[in-house]
Amino acid sequence: MQNIVRKSYSEDLQDYIKNTEKIYPPIWLVMNELTLGTSIHLYKLMSKSNQRRISSYFGCKTDELVSWLESINLIRNICCHNGILADFKLKTRAKVPKEYKSSSELKTVLLKIKPEVYTNRLAFQLCIIVKLMSKINNNYTYRDLRNSVKKLLDESTPATYYGFQNQEAIQKLFKVKILKDNSSLILY
Repeated sequence: MQNIVRKSYSEDLQDYIKNTEKIYPPIWLVMNELTLGTSIHLYKLMSKSNQRRISSYFGCKTDELVSWLESINLIRNICCHNGILADFKLKTRAKVPKEYKSSSELKTVLLKIKPEVYTNRLAFQLCIIVKLMSKINNNYTYRDLRNSVKKLLDESTPATYYGFQNQEAIQKLFKVKILKDNSSLILY
C-alpha cells in the first residue's frame, strides 16, 4: 500500500503525505489509485463479516462475488491488452448468478452446454455485469453495450456463438430489472 501511495501522482494524495505524519492515508483517498485486481485482493483480505455485508448487498454469497469480480478483472485485462473479448472462450468459470438459473425470464438468456453447465462466452460475462450494475446504478440503460453486442451479430455469426440462447435473449438481458427493490448505490 505504501508503494502505491508513494508512486501516486494524485495531488490530493501528495498533499496528504506532505501535511501529515500518518503512515497510511484514509481509504477514500487511496481508492482511486488501486487497480481492480488490487481492490479484489483487498476484498479477499477483509474480515468474513465485512465480505458477507458487501456480497449480501449484491444479493449473492462471498465466493460468488469473488468469482464475478475476478471474471470482470479478466475481461477488463483482455480488453485493455487488445484482446477480442467477443471471441474468447474463458477457461475459468465464474458462478452463475441465481437469477439466470431460476427466473422465468432470465433463464432463457444463457446458452446451456449441458444440464447445469452454462456458456463461458461473452453472454455470461454480460450477465455478471448486468447483475452488478443493476445494484450499483439501476437507472443505467445499457444502450451502448446492447448496440455493441448487436453489431457483432450477422448471418455468419449467430447469437449462440456468443453464448446467448437466441437473438431475443440479448433483448431480455438488457431489459429485465434484476432487482426486486429500487435501491442502488447511486442516488438521483
